[in-house]
Amino acid sequence: MNLYKLSIAMKTVVNSPKGTWTAAVLMVAGLLVNGATSAQSLTSDLVASTARSTSQAAYPAATGSPSTGRSYWRVFTSPDSRTSTIRFYNNDQQLLYEETLAGRYLILSRKNVDRLDKVLAQLTSNQLLASNLKTTESPQSNQVFGNRASKNEAPSVAKPGVEPQRPAGPYAEILPIGNSTKVVVRMLNPTKGRMAIFIRDERGNEVYREIVTQPAYNRHFDLKPLPSGHYTVVVTNHNGKFLYERPFQLTSSTALLVSGVAR
Repeated sequence: MNLYKLSIAMKTVVNSPKGTWTAAVLMVAGLLVNGATSAQSLTSDLVASTARSTSQAAYPAATGSPSTGRSYWRVFTSPDSRTSTIRFYNNDQQLLYEETLAGRYLILSRKNVDRLDKVLAQLTSNQLLASNLKTTESPQSNQVFGNRASKNEAPSVAKPGVEPQRPAGPYAEILPIGNSTKVVVRMLNPTKGRMAIFIRDERGNEVYREIVTQPAYNRHFDLKPLPSGHYTVVVTNHNGKFLYERPFQLTSSTALLVSGVAR
């Protein structure tokens, strides 16, 4: 069966327990949804039609509905704007992901329903995995970073009685903590803009996301709940102009920094 090539208009979804998730950077089950890297829709294999359709809402029995307290998805079509909007919700009726198919009406065939159920299962599984990651406030949470020449250099050591100069723009460092599965993430955010911390596995799947708006951030992440493998911890702002990332090789007992790839 030939599938229509869908034109996708990405949207930012509402707040979840882990912060605001943006569809344009949500990665699930090997599907990379990132405008900078050949964006692919989570629902790109759904069959859609250009025919006029009426508004519809669907609650698959396999995945629940708002009244059952289980995760579910809904589909809305707009004859006026010729779009279909798909929304996925968790057990608490909080929006996990939203996608709009421009110029297409989604056909609720058995195959499409099965595909939507599969995407929902991937989204809820990803959220459960992220919720198992433990973060703790660093004992050095009041530490002030010194001036530095570039974002990849270590901060200068503050001298007693001398106030170090704060960076003019965003700053971040991501480092392993001894021989453990813990990683420390430190940030300065002078403008209090929206910045994101996320962790990706070796296939590009996003397993953790947190939105930060406070001027200073200093926390430990324990990666032990994750399977052993290659992970990348990334700090970025909402428009992607500032980016700092560090790759780690995670074992059952340590998170080893992969050298030479920080940027």
